Amino acid sequence: MRSSAALLASLVAISLAGVPAQDKTPAAVDPTLPDQITKLKTMVKDKSMEQDFLAMNLVTAMTEKFADKNPKDQRAVVAALGDVFKLGPIRPVDKLQLYRTATDALGLCGEEAATTLRKTFELDRLGDKDFTSLRAAIVIAIGKTKDEKQADWLLETAMRCPDDEVAAAAGEALSNYDFLPMAKTKDICKRLIGRYGEIDMKARQPQSNDPNAPIDFGPQNAAKTLEWVAARWNATLTHLTGETHQQAAEWQRWLNKNKDWERKRK
Repeated sequence: MRSSAALLASLVAISLAGVPAQDKTPAAVDPTLPDQITKLKTMVKDKSMEQDFLAMNLVTAMTEKFADKNPKDQRAVVAALGDVFKLGPIRPVDKLQLYRTATDALGLCGEEAATTLRKTFELDRLGDKDFTSLRAAIVIAIGKTKDEKQADWLLETAMRCPDDEVAAAAGEALSNYDFLPMAKTKDICKRLIGRYGEIDMKARQPQSNDPNAPIDFGPQNAAKTLEWVAARWNATLTHLTGETHQQAAEWQRWLNKNKDWERKRK
């Protein structure tokens, strides 16, 4: 027969097994952070842009071990990185390294950074066509935050954005949302496959042989869009479904035959 002490120890172990782990004590507020933020703003405002590489190093330092920072510091860091895009002179296309560094850093800051990235994407000063690649990178970063509230926006951007690179990036960013309920995942895949098929069909539309007919640039434009989206959207659909197809028609056939599909885990 087990001793009383052994029995008591077993009962204590069983009761403790049902007790949730205590939340980790938040880190102390970093007293050096306000000074770092002030330095960053000064560097960003430099009209000569000669301090951009120093600013990039500071951005990296400020976001190191972001998840372990005090929540107040996290919010301050995200706000400071958002200001990088709004303060000082607009960086020319050949000097976007600071913007790209801030974008990538925000993408690693979790849900806290998603709203800031959305506002950055919508900035008028970054609306020029020359900033399309930067805007695409911002979209990728939004996906990396895994903020569930951004999933619908990313899907609509993939469906409707006139910039092929941005639309392709939005579809790619959706690969981060494999944690959504299956009903939502199915809707994302269904709509992405549908749009993929529309682009593919338009790209394959034969040209008129009538020399007097007006030139239809639709198929040509669709072919360019297809070049942008195909590989990225294939990868997202594969990640979300567990299936592997390389053509829009293949995805549509699979979907037609598998209305009640469930995600395959690899």
